[in-house]
Amino acid sequence: MRGRFIRTSYNRDLPKKLQRLEQGDMSIQDYYVELQNIMIRCGVVEDPEDKVCWFYGGLRCEIQDIIDYKEFNTINQLFQLAILAKKELQG
Repeated sequence: MRGRFIRTSYNRDLPKKLQRLEQGDMSIQDYYVELQNIMIRCGVVEDPEDKVCWFYGGLRCEIQDIIDYKEFNTINQLFQLAILAKKELQG
């Protein structure tokens, strides 16, 4: 049934979308949810360190610059630091 309603290029396009995913104008929460959804749809099973790298790599540069000076080990810690960094940028 899935083959009937989904384009054949859909499975090829998802990994490309994952590789190119960046926060851009999205909120940190929306970016995190989008990253998780695409990883699930692609069937990507990453270890926690790789998920941290994916998430960190797509964050805005200003947020990355602030987070560089912080210590984090999990994606949840990184997520919380990213939210704090955004608040810091907003003043």
